[in-house]
Amino acid sequence: MASKLSSLLAELKRRKVYHVAVTYAVVAAGTIGLANDALGQIWERLPLVVLVLFLIGFPIALVLAWAYEVRPEEPGRVDVGGAVPTEPSTAGNRKSIVVLPFDNMSPDPGDAYFADGLTEEIITHLSCCGLLRVISRNSAMVLKGTQKSTQAIAEELDVQYVLEGSVRKAGTDLRITAQLIDAISDEHLWAEKYDGVLQDVFGMQESVSKSIVEALELRLTSAEEQRIGERRIEDVQAYQWYLKAQGEILSATPDALRRAQQYLDAAIEITGPNPYLFAGLALAQWQRANLGIAQEEALALGDDYLSKALALDPDLPLALALRGSIELMFRGNTQKAASLLKRALVANPNEPFALTLLAAAYVNYAGKTAAARPLVELLVRLDPLSVLTHWLLGAVPFFEGDFQKASVEWQRLCKVAPDVPLWRLGYALAVSYTGDRERALAILDDTGVPGGEDAGPRLYRMLKSALENDRGGALREITPEFRETLIRDGSWAHLAAAPLAFVGAVDESIDLLEHAVRRGGFINFPMLAEHDPFLAKLRGDPRYEALVAEAQERWEAFEV
Repeated sequence: MASKLSSLLAELKRRKVYHVAVTYAVVAAGTIGLANDALGQIWERLPLVVLVLFLIGFPIALVLAWAYEVRPEEPGRVDVGGAVPTEPSTAGNRKSIVVLPFDNMSPDPGDAYFADGLTEEIITHLSCCGLLRVISRNSAMVLKGTQKSTQAIAEELDVQYVLEGSVRKAGTDLRITAQLIDAISDEHLWAEKYDGVLQDVFGMQESVSKSIVEALELRLTSAEEQRIGERRIEDVQAYQWYLKAQGEILSATPDALRRAQQYLDAAIEITGPNPYLFAGLALAQWQRANLGIAQEEALALGDDYLSKALALDPDLPLALALRGSIELMFRGNTQKAASLLKRALVANPNEPFALTLLAAAYVNYAGKTAAARPLVELLVRLDPLSVLTHWLLGAVPFFEGDFQKASVEWQRLCKVAPDVPLWRLGYALAVSYTGDRERALAILDDTGVPGGEDAGPRLYRMLKSALENDRGGALREITPEFRETLIRDGSWAHLAAAPLAFVGAVDESIDLLEHAVRRGGFINFPMLAEHDPFLAKLRGDPRYEALVAEAQERWEAFEV
């Protein structure tokens, strides 16, 4: 009984019923006093009537306070319906937080996956709250092991609060510590230590998340409260397999992806059919296809896993986003991809993977940069340290024909990720499109020309050959195997066709562009018709003009 009374009093406090009661009483007393002073001589019973009216209204006010959790400082929410959500209109009043990667204090360094998994779970829980802007996992993990101060991190990410903590897992014993810091004042708002056993991990995660919500005085809807308490995987051993698989998938090597498959298969043996585990298996296959490893087999398996995941949860954001990415990157169904990605964002407006892919679909494949801008702006708020966010900041001006601005943005990207040939390729291409071939070649030669048979190194070498007027060198990169990759992906096909056009390989360039438009979903009419200076040598060719007209028709029919 005592615990129930305590819970009731806590809930009354959280819903601000106390505040309403006190305010109501003060207003009532003041009004009765005024009535007595001003009207007492006219009607001696008026104060008594006013008192009775206030007594009648008092319980009604408390019920309304409980039901609606009246908080005059918070504006109402905006219902975006089925539209692709951007930052809500309450953005100026939204509180913001970054969850730093929890430190692994376990005796076994191999348990770092568990600390990373806890970080991701808390980010997922907090992202359920519409009145809180939460920095995505991608950007949070960039700060793993950082020596930056709390205030420096908060300033870089433009957030008010920082959560940091640690995890110690020793056998079945588990300890989680966490502390919430107001980065502006550098004050600790809340700190807690949770001791338990591994079987308690789900309850401990939920307790951390709910404590933060309470400390920040955030109001949750019933749906948000339900999502915070949601458990993706009920069994602790299966959950650990899932977390290990996530780390392997992010490593994105053939061996790591094989281990991820084994971990997820082991988890499903324990739990039976589970949408999150099936989505994890699909993500592993997506990574295989993305790396060019047995693409047809990987895509077929990925489709099968996604069908199973969506049969169990039709609105699972990751599954919808993965299916959209397959349609976009491997099947050339740009319109269908956009539809699936929008569905993912209706289910979770803060899903960075879906936001990134939809923005890329609009910018690159569909040539609808105006539609991409609000998505990129939201990514800057949610996922500011992701290399893909950096890429999109340059991609928008690039596909609008502002190559100088694109080169500035992509130069920054190369400083963030200096060892990735693909980013240097984009930077050099933007510079070459400004007409500065010598500087573009210097960029390509800066850290050495990459070897390898993957798409990135081959496109890199193609551009370098083209800028050196080496037509034969550019054409030699188009092996039969690479050609199969190019004709499947409209974006890659465009990147290969442009340097070929520059060195006068007109027929070969148009061949690739026909595949880009008709099979690869590259319907970027503004780029084909006007913006891309390397394709200028194709303009006037009857085959090319017919292709541009076809792209224009599909571009105009495309629905954002």
